[in-house]
Parts: sequence; C-alpha cells; structure tokens
Amino acid sequence: MQAKLEPSEFAYLLNVLDARKIVGVDNDLLFPAEPAQKEALLTEGFEQLVEHGWFQKEDGQINANNTLFLMTAVTAQPEIVITVTYIDSQKLEHTVTYYLADRFIVEQFPDQEGDFLLTMIDDETQILTHIHQAFAPPTLSQQMQIELPLEGFSFGLAAARQDDLRPLQQLITQNPSLAKMAEPLARALGSLQPAGQIEGAAVPGGRLVHWQEIGLLRDSSNQLWSAVQDDEAETITLAQISADPFKLQLEGFIATLKKAAAN
Repeated sequence: MQAKLEPSEFAYLLNVLDARKIVGVDNDLLFPAEPAQKEALLTEGFEQLVEHGWFQKEDGQINANNTLFLMTAVTAQPEIVITVTYIDSQKLEHTVTYYLADRFIVEQFPDQEGDFLLTMIDDETQILTHIHQAFAPPTLSQQMQIELPLEGFSFGLAAARQDDLRPLQQLITQNPSLAKMAEPLARALGSLQPAGQIEGAAVPGGRLVHWQEIGLLRDSSNQLWSAVQDDEAETITLAQISADPFKLQLEGFIATLKKAAAN
C-alpha cells in the first residue's frame, strides 16, 4: 500500500501517536513550536484526512485506515532507520528513508509537490533493489581498493582539485604494490565528487545504539566508489563499486543494524 500525505495530514497522524520528531523529514514543518501554528496545522490535517478518505465518518464516529496508521507508527517508532541520499546528474539531492520495526518496513520520501509518500514494502530485498536502481553500479572484473590516512587523504584531495596530484601520489606509493599505478590512481581519486550516502541507525526503544555510514563518490570516468571512514584508526577505505559485491556490502550493512537493534 502507498499513501500520499500532505504535510498537515502526516503531522496530524504523528501527533495522534504522540511523536515529537522523526528521522528523514523537516521536523520544523511537521512539529511547529508555536502553539497557534501547530493547532492550525493539525486542524487542517484532520480535515484533509477526511476529505481524502483516510478517515471515514460513520454514525458520529471516525474510522481511520488501519494500514495508514500502522505505516505512520513504524515511522514514529522504528527499530532501524536507513537513509539513502543520492545526487543526480543535475547535482540535485534526493533522499529516501526506510523505517524497520518488527516485520514491517516503510519507505518514505517527499514528492515534487512537497507531499510525503509512504509505502509499505515487502522485505529488505526491495531496499537493496531500490538502492541499486538509484546508483546503478556496474559489474567489474576487478575492483581497486585502497586504505589511506584520513588527514592525508583530505589534504591530498584538496590539492588534487587545484591540479596538484603530488600529495595523493605520495600517499599511494606508501603501498609498494600500488607504486606503478600511483599517477592514474591519484588522478582518479583526485576527481572524486559526492554521489550520495547511505546512513543506518539502530534505535530500539528510541535509543541510538549503533550508527554507520557508507559514503558514495564518482570519479571523472563516472566510476562509483565507496568511502568508509574508521574514526578510531583515522583512516578511510576507498573502493570501486561493482554490482554483486555492493549487494553483499549492503546486506552486511543491514545485518549489522539488525544485530545491534536486537541486543
């Protein structure tokens, strides 16, 4: 089932569930601090829910659509949240948020009119499919992967964008096996631009117990790379993305979140 909700409608449903904020939306829009503005928003939301048929008036009572309330409840009290942001060819960002609670999964994103589209999806396979469709990774016979000091990479990337590849080349040549390809690899890494990111949080009972992120970049040849930062080791691992390994990486990403949420 999919529901298209105006902001006031979504705000009303969340208010009924006593939610105060949720991930993946403009919370100032849905939860205004000013009492008069909040009251007007909720009044409009109720009226629109009736007009659009989500609420049915019968014998002086209101019958609400149960599936719509279930989807809203999952967004309000998820066990896991996965937010996928991708950047299109026009440099515009698009964000889709997935909320997982018990056996239910709800996808939420804003449409071009500023309304919210909520969809109950069948299983995690659909999340993987949607991510693949968004980023369209190719199938590679070989994948390049390299781990670099985070501070050195940040400096080298900034220099490369000023047409100075030497700092990146020096970092790469610290790995003897990559010395012969230091220049083309530095050129590829130096051309990396943001392509999006995948963020995941385990939040059982509203407590953040685990968070992880995969950064996604594209080089000048349109090759997709992942970037995973290790804050403890102060390193960043950059890897070319190929379709099948990317699917396995995403499966592991979700499995880690589920394990964290269950503990």
